[in-house]
Amino acid sequence: MKTADYNFHILAVVSFPQDIEGRTDPMDMIDIDLDTLDEAINRISHTISIPVPKKLCPAGYLFFKPSGIKDFRPHNLVKTIPYLKDVSDALDFIDDSLKKGLTDDQIAGQILRRWPKLPLDLSSHTKQTVKVEQKEKSAVDNLLKMVAMPEDQEQHIYKGRGAEVWRSQTEMILSRLLEEVFAYNDFRHMESTWKGVETILKQGNIRHGGPVKLSICSCSSDSLATILDQLKSLLSNEIPNLIILDYLIDNSAPSIELLKRILDFAGDILVPTMLWIDHRFFYLNNWSELKRLPYIKHHLEDMAYAKWRKLRDNAGSDWVVITCNRFMGRPPYGNDNPPRPVFFRENEPLWISPVWGMGSLIAKSMNIYGWPTRFTDYPKIAIEDLEVAEVHEGGITCTEAVFNEDRIMQLVEVGIIPITGVMMKDMAIAPKEGTFSGGSLRFQLFFNRIIGFIFRLKQEIGNNAKDSNLPQMVKSALIGLFKDTGHSPPQDLSVQIATPQKESNELPLVIEFTPPASIIPISERLKFFLS
Repeated sequence: MKTADYNFHILAVVSFPQDIEGRTDPMDMIDIDLDTLDEAINRISHTISIPVPKKLCPAGYLFFKPSGIKDFRPHNLVKTIPYLKDVSDALDFIDDSLKKGLTDDQIAGQILRRWPKLPLDLSSHTKQTVKVEQKEKSAVDNLLKMVAMPEDQEQHIYKGRGAEVWRSQTEMILSRLLEEVFAYNDFRHMESTWKGVETILKQGNIRHGGPVKLSICSCSSDSLATILDQLKSLLSNEIPNLIILDYLIDNSAPSIELLKRILDFAGDILVPTMLWIDHRFFYLNNWSELKRLPYIKHHLEDMAYAKWRKLRDNAGSDWVVITCNRFMGRPPYGNDNPPRPVFFRENEPLWISPVWGMGSLIAKSMNIYGWPTRFTDYPKIAIEDLEVAEVHEGGITCTEAVFNEDRIMQLVEVGIIPITGVMMKDMAIAPKEGTFSGGSLRFQLFFNRIIGFIFRLKQEIGNNAKDSNLPQMVKSALIGLFKDTGHSPPQDLSVQIATPQKESNELPLVIEFTPPASIIPISERLKFFLS
């Protein structure tokens, strides 16, 4: 088997809101790379219904289904959501009409004909404003007499006075609608998810035929447990090397039950599987309140975390990674990041879940070192060119929090592996590594990589190799794997046929070697039994 054919396969499972018609599509797993991101977005994303005030939109909701990553930008939203396009077109029409000098009646007539559902007050002069306008007209008349302005220019002063108000109303409606869209949780979740996918594709340089392959499938937020059972059967022929679950869990009973299912799933298929927590796991309002907690291990000794602690002893906990600390996908729209075509404000940045950051670091390790195990090698391995902002503790960074070394070690000690921003820099790193059990993620990635390679090799060899040739063929292939990825093969590599069990047609192998220090820094000799 050619080493180049054995890429590092990442499977990402994402959750989206249920389709507006309540449909649940069968699980659709597709390969995705930098060139096919938009195709995947169009294929996987559901249509969501965004509630908005009826005084802004008579229907009370807007429908949105992205067909590409750029559809999440405000100036593209007003092109893809029909009602927003109507409001935007009406605004452009009023601007053009004012430039052309059309009268209020002409402008109002066109608006009523072309956009009858827009909630605009198209009256030019109401009874309440007549007296005010007459006073203003008298003052202007006096001024005109003084300068002897021609009558046609005098009439131009009164053209467009109503249209100016309508323009302001239309701009306000569009601005308020965009605020509603970008504040809606389902929209933000969808944008954040696809920004996360885009991040791992760019940071990991994932392209067709490259060393890293990304597959993605989606399900509704409440159907992950069912999806895991389906995945187990679907992945029987091609076990991935890393699974990203973009799922947030906390210490609630449903989350603990879901975590138990994930632990059993990961332990059965022997694949590192990532998910994440945020500050609410500790019952905090934000990460800045973490300083109020004592030593984290002591905090988790509270009875409220009893089931959480018990799950760390689950056999699958060696294969599960729980990470934390989101990184910034983009700064909030506002003064420092003005949106188009109209101005509006967001209250907070768009944050991306940390599983995409951790996945990006592992993909980078594969690209640079040929193995996924060196994802903590800062500064060579980092998520770079991220957006930055001022955090609660002061200072500029790209993550929700910057943990000091002591807190990082405390988190790792309880099985939580953070990513963290580098203060005053636009990058994030994984300062430490580990699994939920307290074991080594690097080792599990290495183990999975070796086992997956050997299984695929045995499938290719099939019945073509004689019993006496099989050990040498496996040994030669392993030597090629290490050499082709830029590392010296283990000097003590040994592959032998073990004594088969009675009434078994399988040919068991015993593989022993000390991993190269350039891949994983352990000095013990490893021993694998494969049938």
